[in-house]
Amino acid sequence: MRDHRLVGHLSCLIGLALCACGAASDARPNILLLVVDTLRWDHLGCYGYERDTSPAIDALAADAVRFENAYAPAPWTLPTVTSILTGLYPSSHGVTSIGKHLSSDVRSLAELLREEGYGTAAVTSNNLLRQDLHYGRGHDLFEAEPGGHNLMTTPGVTERVLAHLDRLGEGVAPFYLFALLFDPHYSYLPHPEYGFAPKRAGRLDGSQPIQVLRELGETLSAKELQFIRDLYDEEIRYTDEGIGQILAGLEERGLDRNTVVVVVADHGEEFMRHGWIGHSRNLYEDLVHVPLIIRDPAMARRGRSEPRPVSLVSLTPTLLDLAGVDSGETPFQAPSLKGVLRGSDEDAGEPVFCEVDFVPILKQEKRAHMRSVLVDGFKLIRDVETGALELYNLERDPHETRNLAETRVRKVAELEEVLESRSTFAGSRLRAAETTPLSDEDLEMLEGLGYVER
Repeated sequence: MRDHRLVGHLSCLIGLALCACGAASDARPNILLLVVDTLRWDHLGCYGYERDTSPAIDALAADAVRFENAYAPAPWTLPTVTSILTGLYPSSHGVTSIGKHLSSDVRSLAELLREEGYGTAAVTSNNLLRQDLHYGRGHDLFEAEPGGHNLMTTPGVTERVLAHLDRLGEGVAPFYLFALLFDPHYSYLPHPEYGFAPKRAGRLDGSQPIQVLRELGETLSAKELQFIRDLYDEEIRYTDEGIGQILAGLEERGLDRNTVVVVVADHGEEFMRHGWIGHSRNLYEDLVHVPLIIRDPAMARRGRSEPRPVSLVSLTPTLLDLAGVDSGETPFQAPSLKGVLRGSDEDAGEPVFCEVDFVPILKQEKRAHMRSVLVDGFKLIRDVETGALELYNLERDPHETRNLAETRVRKVAELEEVLESRSTFAGSRLRAAETTPLSDEDLEMLEGLGYVER
């Protein structure tokens, strides 16, 4: 009997040792990447907004690193999200206009993590990110509803994310879960439970398509513009509730202690500050300055802000770095932020580069081809087609109302050199994006989103 007991004890010890080895090998963090479509940084409480639009995001920021000056590489979804998921600028991954999608020879974050044994899943309600456009590559399970508000809004995304947490959280391997929440994108649905917006203001009752708002343009009164912003804020608050449920679900499942959580926007929104409603047409702060909040379980100090300017192109190398993945020769175009997160990186950062090559489907005269660079608080914007230059001192003029290009000639010359260098670098790893023909349904959908002008 004693020998049998000894064998039993040894078996238990061996089993525990194997479990310990397995736990050690699987101690890599899970990754939860939440992208909120069209979310302005300055409409969140943690960035100083007075209205209570974002209690859940604010609570996350209090336990994370909040980047004060994060920049999307482009002012609309398709190129920015592709950059987030590849670590390449739009000029290199090639997804710069509607109808283009990721080349098969560019590996995405999901593919790289799955090769390292991660379980992978994604949920999106943005019509531009679909399985047939290759955004499902690398995911064990990819769920997309190509209907935006009409089919899968924040509650639908939240429900699916929580179901994925149940499934992925039970596995031995770590997981990567990507979700895109769409609601702050026009059109804005009313949420009277928050009380931000009246039922109507002047000529507007919230039912007008974005093309009508653009036609009204300069004739919109201050009350009408505030009404649009009020509806927008209600959509942010609605989305924030879903994010709160996701974060609570992470904690209830005991997954929060070993999960890197990222909340980020793909771009912002303009409300006539520079003569436009919507996005995709320029590189002003309203569109490219975005929120970025990262909670890393291994951080030594949480609840802090990081002032250095960073690009969202850094997200893929950062998340791979946090996961302990050696990306080897993978040609990322922005540095990992792991050192910044853990307080060991004293590098002052690098110039922040943004670009847009937006060609509307029908009215191509409204196209936009611009490049910008941000260095030491000064931002230079160049129109690629006309050569027109704009220079702004963001510290003194954060809303970009005073173009200094004609009076600060030396500064313009200095930044033009940087802009030229960064433009060349951004396109240095060009891959030929693939093209998918647009159906009538696609055109109708894109018109509803404001990407088609008739």
